Amino acid sequence: MNKKTVIIVEDEAIIRLRIKSDMEQNNFEVIGHYASGEDALAAIEKQIPNLILMDIHLSGTLDGIETADLILQKHNLPLIFLTAHAEEETLILARAVNPYGYLLKPFTSDALRATVKMAIYKHQLDCDKLTLTRELQKKMDELLHLNNELKEFAHVISHDLKDPLAMVKSCCQQLQQKASDNLDEKSNNYLSYAIEGSRRMESLIDSLLEYSRIGKLEQNAFTPVDLQEVVAVAKINLSKKIVETNAQIVCAPLPTVKGNSSGLVQVFQNLLSNAIKFSPADPIIRIEYKLLKNIHQISVCDNGIGIPAESAEKVFQIFERLHSEEEYPGTGMGLTICRKIIKHHGGNIWVSNTSTKGTTIVFELPV
Repeated sequence: MNKKTVIIVEDEAIIRLRIKSDMEQNNFEVIGHYASGEDALAAIEKQIPNLILMDIHLSGTLDGIETADLILQKHNLPLIFLTAHAEEETLILARAVNPYGYLLKPFTSDALRATVKMAIYKHQLDCDKLTLTRELQKKMDELLHLNNELKEFAHVISHDLKDPLAMVKSCCQQLQQKASDNLDEKSNNYLSYAIEGSRRMESLIDSLLEYSRIGKLEQNAFTPVDLQEVVAVAKINLSKKIVETNAQIVCAPLPTVKGNSSGLVQVFQNLLSNAIKFSPADPIIRIEYKLLKNIHQISVCDNGIGIPAESAEKVFQIFERLHSEEEYPGTGMGLTICRKIIKHHGGNIWVSNTSTKGTTIVFELPV
């Protein structure tokens, strides 16, 4: 095992030699001992030690604190001050260079050994922490870059798909309108399947575009948003569906939160739309609110078919559906979009398992 190397900077020769002897007895290699800061600086340029023991009052023009500051600006090393001075002014100046120890003279060999071992141990912990922090930052940067690439990819692909898809749909519709009388039933059915498939693909592409856009608004650009007004806008957007199904929506008083208005409208619109879609005739939907510690908790409850407990997490995954398109039309991305918006607002969303009938979706936003 290689010995740890030490440089001693002490203006009194007798003390310098005593420290050298103590360090060598504790299995350290003293690669230099100097009386001045200038000599120490020159030595460190030639060979960097694992540890520096530094007196504060030195020969030459530099004192120990000035010398330590110059060394630590260039090198990440554990440094211990050895001094007879304990006045507050000196302590303040010494703390400014972040030493790994401050040992008052006269000190015993045991005190020196313990201080040195603790300094080396703490320095190793700091080095490990710095390495982990750098690795974590690198991974975060890579993840951010990959996430941005995926968003851009989804956006570009979606746009590139829309034009040819619209052309296919338009051609099929024109063919069906102008030549349906000359086609047999099977051919007409094929055209209907192609048109319906194109419509579903268009809806899916729109959802992908919407999903890729979430998160582009920085959180520091959030503004106060009145959730009562947000629900009102969502209800206006769903007014046709509400009238057609005779849906009743009962809303408790809601707070003002910090966020993105259009994103929160999308959350309520998706949740209300699902509640209407998956409820029987005359849906009854309740929007409830609780103020918890530093948390706004909002629940959207319906009297619909419910979500099985084993599927409570699955419904938030992209493109996941519990029912066929024929039973309940949709892209399977509504709740996925809700979760991404709520997460972007620093909150969480889940299916409550306390409902005995229907479905309750709960989401939380920070106060």
